[in-house]
Amino acid sequence: MTTLTASLARLTGAKSKGAALVIDAPPVNDRNNQQIYSGGAVVPFVDGRLAVQLPATDTPGTDPTAWQYGLTVTWDGGSLPTIWTDLTGETVDLSSLQSMGPTNPAYLPPADVAAARLETFQARDVAIQAHDAAATSEANAGGHAFVAGQAYAGAVEQRQLAQAARDAALSQNFGGVALGTADLDAITTPGIYRQATQAEATAARHYPTDAQHIWTIDVRQASQNAGSAVMQYATPVGGSNATRGKVIYIRRLVNGAWDPWSTLARQRVDKTAGIAIYTWDDVGNREQLVYGDTGWRDVTTLLLNGWSTTTRVMLRRLTYKVMVSIDALNPAAATDTAFLELPSGFALEPAAGRFLLHTAATPTVAYRTLLSSNRIQVPGVTSSVSLLYGTFETSTSQAWPGALPGTPYGAITNL
Repeated sequence: MTTLTASLARLTGAKSKGAALVIDAPPVNDRNNQQIYSGGAVVPFVDGRLAVQLPATDTPGTDPTAWQYGLTVTWDGGSLPTIWTDLTGETVDLSSLQSMGPTNPAYLPPADVAAARLETFQARDVAIQAHDAAATSEANAGGHAFVAGQAYAGAVEQRQLAQAARDAALSQNFGGVALGTADLDAITTPGIYRQATQAEATAARHYPTDAQHIWTIDVRQASQNAGSAVMQYATPVGGSNATRGKVIYIRRLVNGAWDPWSTLARQRVDKTAGIAIYTWDDVGNREQLVYGDTGWRDVTTLLLNGWSTTTRVMLRRLTYKVMVSIDALNPAAATDTAFLELPSGFALEPAAGRFLLHTAATPTVAYRTLLSSNRIQVPGVTSSVSLLYGTFETSTSQAWPGALPGTPYGAITNL
């Protein structure tokens, strides 16, 4: 292969727009009849230079065995005379070649191919002219666009400044307006307010409570008439650790009069031991158990002093009520009258009274139970007494158990 190089500076003395080298040559096959060159080509100049590899015309075993290259430099609106020449050696510069004249006219492009090539160059020239016109138009438009862009940039900057001012105002609003010593009865303008001084938040200024709290006050209005249909939402956010975040106080202003404060208390559901639901008591400043259920628990394994059963002994707690179910309690091996110690969370009230257990034999014999040191006893029972049965319920004041005794018997409703 021969590398053909060319420089417009050497050929024309200057760079020319749209310059290209038009190569006329036949397709060339090697001795294995594999095509090594597909024929003519158009190679553009890049920055006034080009380099292209072409099969040397003295390559052995080629078909055709001898040919020439027709080399024509063209540019927008002009061209150099075509050079017909052999190409041999590793590198040849176009400026060093002299036209030999075509020795094999059969390799000149046919007239229809030459015409098509001319049309291609003409179309290229038209495209270049259109591109130049578009570039000029773009440059002119660019000037106008620059001015418009400057104006747009200025408008964007003004908008950003306005947004910053708005955000600052909003942040002030949502951060809360300081209440100081204001009376909440006079706060009817919608917005967010804050009381950061606990001593200023008093019932005399119509806060929900005298408790030492830091408050946020949210004021909303449903009516278009100022001071009408106003709602106040007061939330303790600081102060007493027990209360903050657990309750929201609400009141409304209708026809010039404020309703008393009411509460939206936090509810907590605990499923650690059965299910227990608590609500916040803002008066007692504590949680109150409002519902709980342990489900029935088989506590046969908790029987004391040799007492046994052929079935089971069960406990259940529902909120503050404790239920005891005794089935086939056997005193045959009992060493004491106490048969069950109630676990934590199930202890009965001292004033719960004495409950009856009875035998299944006829005639039925009833025995009164006794609660002592949280143990259920059956005074007067001896090992000769037949199996005992009974179910009773009473109240407890103990906190909800942290763990459940025994094993579950059945399912807990709504767990």
